[in-house]
Amino acid sequence: MKDEELTKQIGNNIKELRKQKDMSVNEASKALGMSVSNWNFIEAGKIDITISRIKEVSSLLKVDIIEILGYDINAICSHKTEKLKQEINSKTNTIIELQQELIIKQRNSKIR
Repeated sequence: MKDEELTKQIGNNIKELRKQKDMSVNEASKALGMSVSNWNFIEAGKIDITISRIKEVSSLLKVDIIEILGYDINAICSHKTEKLKQEINSKTNTIIELQQELIIKQRNSKIR
């Protein structure tokens, strides 16, 4: 994703999250000590927003920074959980195979 696309996406995410919190542009900009026009520029993706400002906005809107960046934390966690489950299943199957081999070797050694 290009920088300007990312800036627009972040601005749009901030706008949507602010609306979900039923907060006006005036309230949000005043709470962060910035002008309404600067807030509007951020939401429109016309100016870059700093990490420190993203942290302030996330605190104001009571959301994780990751949501402002446009990532669905539940989807990320779900994906990682699924990947870990697959890894566990694979390791479990390996353990079962090794146990079976061991049992066969023990039986063969008792027969001799």
